[in-house]
Amino acid sequence: MAFDSEGNLYVTNYSIGTISKFDINGNLVSPNFITGQVNPESISMPGGQFPMLVGDSGLRDHNGKGIINQYDANGVLLNSFHVQVENLGTDWIDLQPDRQTVLYTSEGHSILSYNIATQTQNPPFATGLPGSHAYAHRTLTSGPFAGDVLLADFESALLVAPGGAIVHTYSLPGHRLDFAMNLNQDGNSFWTADF
Repeated sequence: MAFDSEGNLYVTNYSIGTISKFDINGNLVSPNFITGQVNPESISMPGGQFPMLVGDSGLRDHNGKGIINQYDANGVLLNSFHVQVENLGTDWIDLQPDRQTVLYTSEGHSILSYNIATQTQNPPFATGLPGSHAYAHRTLTSGPFAGDVLLADFESALLVAPGGAIVHTYSLPGHRLDFAMNLNQDGNSFWTADF
């Protein structure tokens, strides 16, 4: 899910390949704001600003590359970026503050990177991660760990530095299969959820 700068909420509908839009009061504005995805799993809109990027675990091109789609404020497709993947498509995406670099996972052992401005694959942010599947992640943009990534790495949550060094491992009580990840607005804590 993601909010735009006006407080509208956009929600992925994984099993039917669409994204729905809700207004600031929680009213469903458009059940099919975006269609044509396969298994949309993540949305990235830093600061609530369009264009919106959509990560999709099932969407691939004829060469097997994953696709990150970019949409405007009306749900119109602007660009499709064809990127390298590991196990699935572009599962979880996170557009960086430079608004060019997208970090993403593909349910493998890496955090991959792509430049949407130059449409080129970057070197991976991290490889050889210890969990069986890298899922949701968010980049810290301020504080002493700015530039590091919080990652749901299935068996635990990780704080990962550029290049892949693990800064901290979070083993959460009663938490076995770490899947979701989001930063709290205070920038000093995070939310995560079990698969």
